This record gives sequence, structure tokens and C-alpha cells, in this order.
Amino acid sequence: MKNNLAAVVAVSFCFLALHAKQESDTQSIPSTIGLETVMQSPVHKTVLKNGMTVLIREVHTIPKVSMQLWYKVGSKNEKSNEKGIAHLIEHMIFKGTQGEKSLNLSESDINTITHKLSGSCNAFTSYDYTGYLFNLPAHTWHESLPIMADCMSNCAFKEEHLSSEMKAVIQELKMRRDQFTLAAAKALMGSIYMDHPYHYPVIGYKQDLWNAHAPLLHNFYRKHYCPNNATLVIVGDVDTDKALKLVENCFGSIPLNHNYVSESFPQQHDIIAKSVTLYRDIHSITSLTPIPFLL
Repeated sequence: MKNNLAAVVAVSFCFLALHAKQESDTQSIPSTIGLETVMQSPVHKTVLKNGMTVLIREVHTIPKVSMQLWYKVGSKNEKSNEKGIAHLIEHMIFKGTQGEKSLNLSESDINTITHKLSGSCNAFTSYDYTGYLFNLPAHTWHESLPIMADCMSNCAFKEEHLSSEMKAVIQELKMRRDQFTLAAAKALMGSIYMDHPYHYPVIGYKQDLWNAHAPLLHNFYRKHYCPNNATLVIVGDVDTDKALKLVENCFGSIPLNHNYVSESFPQQHDIIAKSVTLYRDIHSITSLTPIPFLL
């Protein structure tokens, strides 16, 4: 999955703006006031007994529901030989589940089921968090909850799936290197955060990725993917009370991790000036996209 936080934010703003426009049209007030009303509308927060936070906001403008399950874990939580494992796990989450109490999903089931429900799913990884999103019609949105709950506890991490997915992750790493803006941002972050985990790229390093194996992923997953380290956000055409009951039925039985403690990463601040210059051999670039000229 791509690190598409910007796309998620953009879609969220579009969603809010659409609702704001409707309120503005019906009340004959400026659109900016309508947007402010939307932003101030209530969000219902509930913390389940196992520590999982649930945020629900009803928006009945269109018959759709957007769900995002956020885990407070990202690349900053990786150790020296694990660079890129948080992002790799994000990919592997969609490769199936197994266990006595599991849905025993295959490597293609999540995407197939979501498409049959006329929805879409994706995921994203950053320094501080990993998120999984499902967008579905209002009459099928609840079908994704058992899948999301199953992925919180029963991911398979089969070696054969890891080998195939590794190729996609390595290709993504190469693509990021070829995109000069991302390469520059990576170099700047590495220069600014010399003594902090932000120094290392979210995508990781090829040598660490090639050495990754199922037990390593499983240990990282078991440590951080627990309900008391997760927040489920539901926005759309739902009834709050009914939605909360569905969430409790799917996630309430997942045990919390009593020993989980969020790590802190102090940074030494200093007033200094740094510059980063990147040099690339332009003759080695063979896939430049031509810029069209308008006459």
C-alpha cells in the first residue's frame, strides 16, 4: 500500500466541504460559515474496556461511510535491524489471516470482499502511525468491521506471501529514490534528525527488508497491534448507538496488552544551519516524463 496520508487528508476535506456546501445552500449563509459549523459538529468518543478508542461522527449528506483504523506505531518504533518493517507489515496485513477464532481469510479475500461490497480499501504508514481505511456504502459498511478486527489479532504472515510482497516493497523503494522531491525530503529529514528515529526513511533499507522473516514481523505485530494502541474512526451515514454496538461486538473480545507502553524518543535541539545538495547523473535517467507545451 502507498503512504497516502495526503490523499486521505484531501478526501476528508472534500467530504467536509460537500456537507458544508449543502448547509450553506439551505441556510443562505456564506460557505465558510457552513464549513465552520461542520468542523464544530459533535464527534462521539468512546473507549472500550480493552482500551480501544472509537470516534464516530454522523454525516448523512450521502449514503456512504468511511472507516479508518489507526495504530500508534510507525517507522520510529523500529530497531536497528528492522528498518522498513512497519511499512512491510502494512502490506502483509492484507495477505490473509489464520487461527481457531479467525475468519481464515486468503491473500485475496480482503480486496475481493471489499470490491463485492462496492467499496475500496487501502493503507498508509508514516513515522508515528499506521492506518487502514475502508470506504463503503451505508448499507454494507458494517461488513468490514469483522475483517478489521480479524486483522488486529490473526494475521498469517506466511513466508510465501512475504516473498511475493517483498518484491512490491523493493520496487516502491526504487520508485521513491527516482522521485527527486521524495529523495530530497528523505535527505533533509536525515540531516535534521540526526539523533532521532525520524532520521531513517519510512520505507526502510533494502538490506533490512531482504533479511526480514515471518517471526520478526509477527513479534513486531504482536507488540504494537493491540486494541489499547488503536483508534477506530467512523464518519458517514450511520447511527452512533447502532454503530457502537457493532464495534463492541467485533472488537470488544480482543484482549488488551497490559504491558504495552508507548515509547518516547527525546531529541537534542540546537541552533545550527545545514544544507543538503543532491547530485544525480541525468544521462542515466531513461524514463523522464515529457512536459507538454501548449501552443
